[in-house]
Amino acid sequence: MVNLLYGKKGSAVGVNPKFADGRNFKEIVEDLREQVLSVEMWLLDLDGTYASYPGIDAAKAALGTNYTNKEYLEWMTRSGLGFLRSGGNNHSEAWFDYIDRFLDSEGRREAQKYFTPKRVRESLHEDTINWRKKLNNNGRIFVTRNIAEITYPYAIELDVEAAYLEVKDKAQVVREIVANFKIDKFGVEGDTIEDAVMIDEVRRLGKRALGIQVMKRINGTALDSFDVYTTRDRGALLEILRFN
Repeated sequence: MVNLLYGKKGSAVGVNPKFADGRNFKEIVEDLREQVLSVEMWLLDLDGTYASYPGIDAAKAALGTNYTNKEYLEWMTRSGLGFLRSGGNNHSEAWFDYIDRFLDSEGRREAQKYFTPKRVRESLHEDTINWRKKLNNNGRIFVTRNIAEITYPYAIELDVEAAYLEVKDKAQVVREIVANFKIDKFGVEGDTIEDAVMIDEVRRLGKRALGIQVMKRINGTALDSFDVYTTRDRGALLEILRFN
């Protein structure tokens, strides 16, 4: 369930009723602004959260292979179509299978050439660059299933400092970060249950977390671990926090 806070021209932002806690709009927004600015390290998903599924783009373009390759056609028939249709959600195994089959060193070089700065900028969700610029200057880390050759161009464009790559267990990444950094407050931005797991693990380890779920529509499937829900366009979120 989502308590809608604000919407404008297709962009919207809402909060978990537990986060709202019966407060009025002004109180919620002031608390949210304070929490956003108090985050010490951001753990960020890439595909679907900041960009329109670059992993799917790679599979659609048959990077590392070609459209007539028998193995590619078998992959597409067995699991690829489900991966493409779902936006990659809950199909991690299909993506890792693609990496193993096609993205060897030559395939990775092809991906590096494919994801040009122009292509990266065009695939970013609206206002994501502005959103990143308006946040504080504390740590920003991608935690993604994607490969380095796809992730790094996005990290450069979004000023993200580091990345955990080809991640199969995001909770394990959280455990490593908590063990290695003296941080009390994390922010997590994601769009799937795999990202919600990071929030749950941060809290299980006794640290604070602010979770922001990115959704195609604000009335979509809201995951209860998240505190805040925003459409892919961050315009409404920027506006209510007076970050514009």
